[in-house]
Amino acid sequence: MNFSGELFFETLISQLVNFIEKQNIKSEKVNAFFEFDPMAYRSINGQCFPHGEGNGMQKIKRLLVATHGISGIKILGANASIFPNAGSSPAQELGFALAMGADYLAKASNAKLPLEALVPRMAFTFSAGAEYFIEIAKLRAARLLWAKIVEQYVPENPKIGKMYIKSINTQFNKTLYDPHVNTLRSTTEAMAAIIGGCNALQILPYDYTFSEGNDFSAHIAKNIAIILNEEAYFNQPQDSSAGAYYIENLTDKMAEKAWAIFLDIEQNGGFVKSIKANYIQQKIEAIAQLRYNKFARKQDVLLGTNQYPNQNETVNQYLKKTKNIDFTASNSLPLNSFRLAAPYEKIRLDVEQSGYRPKVFLLTFGNLAMRKARASFAANHLAVAGYEIIENTIFSSLEEATKESLRLNADITVLCSSDTEYEMAYPKVKQLIGKQSIILIAGNITDELKALFDTESDYSISAKSILLEDLQTLQNRLAKRG
Repeated sequence: MNFSGELFFETLISQLVNFIEKQNIKSEKVNAFFEFDPMAYRSINGQCFPHGEGNGMQKIKRLLVATHGISGIKILGANASIFPNAGSSPAQELGFALAMGADYLAKASNAKLPLEALVPRMAFTFSAGAEYFIEIAKLRAARLLWAKIVEQYVPENPKIGKMYIKSINTQFNKTLYDPHVNTLRSTTEAMAAIIGGCNALQILPYDYTFSEGNDFSAHIAKNIAIILNEEAYFNQPQDSSAGAYYIENLTDKMAEKAWAIFLDIEQNGGFVKSIKANYIQQKIEAIAQLRYNKFARKQDVLLGTNQYPNQNETVNQYLKKTKNIDFTASNSLPLNSFRLAAPYEKIRLDVEQSGYRPKVFLLTFGNLAMRKARASFAANHLAVAGYEIIENTIFSSLEEATKESLRLNADITVLCSSDTEYEMAYPKVKQLIGKQSIILIAGNITDELKALFDTESDYSISAKSILLEDLQTLQNRLAKRG
C-alpha cells in the first residue's frame, strides 16, 4: 500500500495497526508506505506543509508512535523522482536524494527522535529512467551510499542502514504522440528498477502524462508487472547483476559522482538551505538545458516525436478527458517538471487543431543517391510537425516538378538533391513558384546560394539544424502567409 498526502496519516496508521493486531498479521508481512515528505513538497511547491516546517519533526514523532514499532510501515519519504522529471541526471537524482535523507536524519537527531526506530521507517522514491544500465547502477549505488551516511550515527544495529527503495517511471521521456511506445519505455524502465534492487515498483499507464486514464491503460500497466514477475521470473533472483564487471564498474562511477554532488550540497548547508537558495534548481536547470539541446539536435531520440513520427496520427481522441497539458520546456522556481517532447507536441497539436495540414512537396531531382537521402531526411524532419508529406519520383525537368507542386497547391516545396545542383535549381524554381510556396533546401548551402535566397520566405534544413527552431520558423512563416 502507498499513501501520499498527509492530512489523515495518523488516523489511517492507527486504523491499519488495529487491523494488523486484530487479524494477528505478522509484522514482517506488513508493507505500507505513508509518504510524508515535507522536503519534496517544499521543492515542488515553494512552501512547506500548512503545519509549518518547524513542526515537521513533531509530526514525524507522532507518526512514529502510531506505528507501534511495525517497521514495515514506512512513514517518512524522500521523493527524489521530482528531480529527473525536472531534467536532472541520474547522478544528480541520487546525490540530491542522499542530501534529503541526510537532512532528515540531522533534523531528527536535533529533535531527539530515536534514529534506531526512524531510519527503518524511511523510504526513498527514485525514478526509473531510460538509461538502462545507469538506472541499475543508480539503485545499487544508492544502497551503498545511504548505508555509509547512516553509519556516521553509529547505530546499535548496523542493518538499519539498509535503504528501502520505491521506483516509479519517469515522466520526462513520455510522449503524447505515438503513446503506445510509452509502454515499451515503461517496461525497460521497470526491468532496470527490479534488477537494481527496488523494494516496490509503480508502473504508470502509458497515457498518464496527458489523460485522465482508463481501464485499458491501467490494465496494460498492471500486466507489465505480472509478465515481469510471473513469466520473466524477475521476482526470483536476489541480485542478478552482482559480479557483472560492467555494472559493478558503472556502480562505482555512479557512487563517486553522486557522492561528490552530495558533499557539495552539504557544504552549502544541506538540502533545505540549498533548495531555498535555488542552488539545486540551478544545478538541475544546467543539466536539463544540455539534455534539451541534444534532443533538439536529434542526438537523443524519442521515437515517434523527434524521429520517425507517424505523420497521419491524430490525438484529439486521447484528449477528450485530458489533464491540463503543460507544454513548458524549461524548469523555473519552484522546481517544475517538464517533458522533452512537449514543445514538439505543441506545434503538432496546433497544426492538428487548426483543421488544416500544410502540404510539403518533395521536389527530387539530380543525383540519385543524394536526392533519395535528402528527401528521406526532409520527410522525417517535417513530419514531426504533422505536415502532409508528398513524396515523388524523379521528374524529367524542374519545370515539370514545379508545375506539379503548384497543381497540388503545396505550402512548402523542398528541393532534394546534391549541394552543387542547388545553385542552378533554386533561382529557376523560385522564379516559377514565386510567393505561392515556401521553398526549403534539404542540406547544406553555399555562401553564393545564401546570397540568392529570399530570406523572408525560404531557408535550408540540414542534419546540423535545430529541429525545434526549424519547425517554429516554418510555423511563423506559414502563419504570415495565412
